[in-house]
Amino acid sequence: LAIRPARILVMGSFFFAVAGFASDFLNTINKQAMNLMAQIASLAIAISSTYAVLRLGWGIQGVALATVLTSLLYSIALLGYVLLRHFATPVEGIKILWALYTPFGYCLALLLLIDLIPDGAMDQGIPSLSVVLVKVAIFALLVLPLIFRANRRASFLSELYELVAGLWRNASHR
Repeated sequence: LAIRPARILVMGSFFFAVAGFASDFLNTINKQAMNLMAQIASLAIAISSTYAVLRLGWGIQGVALATVLTSLLYSIALLGYVLLRHFATPVEGIKILWALYTPFGYCLALLLLIDLIPDGAMDQGIPSLSVVLVKVAIFALLVLPLIFRANRRASFLSELYELVAGLWRNASHR
């Protein structure tokens, strides 16, 4: 009963992380009032959207969805404000927001589609290990383009390889 709402909330944790960076920046440049106004507006949206989904009979899943959507709006508003007021033109700000949220949206869509794959034989409500491994493999394969795209910009895969190779060399010399 609580698994699906928990999964929805976990997906929304991305937005809390994004909003955290913008919030910390605003606090650092002494713009706590703007941060507080955004939090109050977010709280008002959260309360009203939670009330609305409960009135519609969506239950705890609706409350989780309303919470995630509120977090999305809060993170876009806060990050958009920081970008547009301190770093970027409107077009650049939209490009940055698009570049930030699109990979997350892609991964979310993959997870939702993979979740449609039947769980197969269940043992005490738990899907079989083979089905879980197939789902993980499909996700890993389909997310590879994102990893390679990010690597082109940051070249973190070669650094990760060097780190692992160095640890392996150190462990083998002991």
